[in-house]
Amino acid sequence: MNNALLYGLTEDYRASVAKIGEVDLTKLQLTNVERFIPGTNLEMDWESLIFIKNFRRTNERHNTVVWTEKDGFFRTEMTSDGLVNQRMNAGTQNWHEIQTIAEVIGIPMPLPFVLGKTMAIKTSENKSGNHFSWLGVHAVSNLNEMSKDNRVRILLHCGMNAVIEDRVSRLSKKMFEAHEVLRFQQERHAFAIQQNTPVHGGYYPPQARLMEFEVRLYLSFALKLIRKTGFDIRASEAEKLTVDILHNKNQRLEHLDD
Repeated sequence: MNNALLYGLTEDYRASVAKIGEVDLTKLQLTNVERFIPGTNLEMDWESLIFIKNFRRTNERHNTVVWTEKDGFFRTEMTSDGLVNQRMNAGTQNWHEIQTIAEVIGIPMPLPFVLGKTMAIKTSENKSGNHFSWLGVHAVSNLNEMSKDNRVRILLHCGMNAVIEDRVSRLSKKMFEAHEVLRFQQERHAFAIQQNTPVHGGYYPPQARLMEFEVRLYLSFALKLIRKTGFDIRASEAEKLTVDILHNKNQRLEHLDD
């Protein structure tokens, strides 16, 4: 077994996990994780993420436990969502873009975290209020229902099993949605490269859903920005202005006398 996989656990707990080849995350306690990383600016290997377990409750301050294949377990004072948002803010995507993609391709909340090779979904494990646990999608090899209600045994690509509170049907759906977001991101990236490559055979108009995405992306951002200022504008009018600007039409300033 990869020794790094269980690094950070207490000696006794690590031995019991290694013996059965399974981490029951529904029973994992903060006391089972002896490694603590202070601060709120963490360096971690996101591409090998297995699980982020929420231990927080409303109006209480607890640690969060992170498990990665290459760096084992550690506790952090950051919230689970705080960790994910920190990684998102350091990347090339943002939640506004993922939300817009979800609207275009029809994905409901909660949204997956998708940033290149890093994909994670919110789970039902230790959910409390607005605090969630996150499962690393690329770590999963197979999902199996357990005899107990709302328990799933996950076969990981590293060869170990993990048990969490959730349903196979829900996890499978959310993992599929994460891959759909990734495919859309790749499609958008490929189209951008195609349009900026001088050796291709000519201009290829974008697919309808890519154009819909671009309009939605800027329109929703514009509406949020305008309404933050207290200015009242109809959505239809904002959409027309957004499309005009994207198509380099009607560049004059409007509503300055309103």
